[in-house]
Amino acid sequence: MSENKKIPIYVLTFGMTLALSAFLGTMDLQSSIHISHNLGTISLSILYGCGLLICLFVTPLLLCNLGVKRTLLLGEVGFLVFTLGNFYSGLATMIPGSIIGSMGESLFWPAGISYVNHVFNEYQDSIPDDQKPQDNVKNVWFGRYFGVAKTSVIWGNLLAYAVLYAARKVGTHSMHNTTLTEFNYNTCGSNFCKVSKNAKGNHAYNPKSKTSVYIL
Repeated sequence: MSENKKIPIYVLTFGMTLALSAFLGTMDLQSSIHISHNLGTISLSILYGCGLLICLFVTPLLLCNLGVKRTLLLGEVGFLVFTLGNFYSGLATMIPGSIIGSMGESLFWPAGISYVNHVFNEYQDSIPDDQKPQDNVKNVWFGRYFGVAKTSVIWGNLLAYAVLYAARKVGTHSMHNTTLTEFNYNTCGSNFCKVSKNAKGNHAYNPKSKTSVYIL
């Protein structure tokens, strides 16, 4: 594939990686930064539930009627609305934000695949038959596209770690001076409850300040 035809795929892959890194980094922390009234868990449930319905019934219609580029733009709007809802978290902001935010991945992934396929087909139509690339060339480009875009999970979690944990000042008490037997392991795993008496002393999931949440 010529370099001119590769540029749109490069731009799409880079932009999608940035957008998903920010979105997934925020989404993965919902149950930790919005503990009150299970707001984070509820918003995630709505996000995934509405996303499933949009994938099944809305995305095909939008791709056929609006085209790939406009569908990608709507996916970006979904990411933006969900992110804005996290600035002033509450039922009035997070629930509508999750419903609209479910458009993000539901539209982004199918539209991105369609765009890569469209660019490759345009390239094939522009060259003589004897110079057409083999079928596995398309598979190679899809593999590169997904390989880079899927690293957004890594970048998003690294950013979240850097903001919420790595930047914290180490207190006077280190883990080496902590007696592990003092910790009640009955509150670990599926039994963990942030509002329970035994878990209140564990600040591992508490953001340092609202500023750190806004940075995300």
